[in-house]
Amino acid sequence: MKRPEYKRLKISAEEQYQKAIQDAGKDRIETLAAIEKVWEMMNPRLSGTAPKPTEYGSLVVAVHKALRLVPEKFTRKDVLAAMGQGSPEVAAVCNQNSLSGCLHRLKNEGFIAEIKKGRGSSPSKYILAEQPKKEGE
Repeated sequence: MKRPEYKRLKISAEEQYQKAIQDAGKDRIETLAAIEKVWEMMNPRLSGTAPKPTEYGSLVVAVHKALRLVPEKFTRKDVLAAMGQGSPEVAAVCNQNSLSGCLHRLKNEGFIAEIKKGRGSSPSKYILAEQPKKEGE
């Protein structure tokens, strides 16, 4: 094996790896969205409560739905991608500042925790906060 072939094979292996990671992420979001849809169908009192995409509160509802689909550690982009699955009409009209503000409010309210503060082009990273268990759970 010569050096050019070695480099080509390494690059090819890395590209296959990155594609597999992307595909697995998409599959995970689709699976979680399907589970969420079944949950909503099985619990009709919970469905149909979301406001229209441009109504006040629609972003908060969409973000809460999206937080069920995000990875353990997530960024604003992960939330937006999950919103695209669960609430595509809201994700289409959502701007980055509004989403960042919503995540900041959720952090202040204790729903999520910031594990890494963003700086420059490096985004903030969050995790879901531990919710206190109610008695009997």
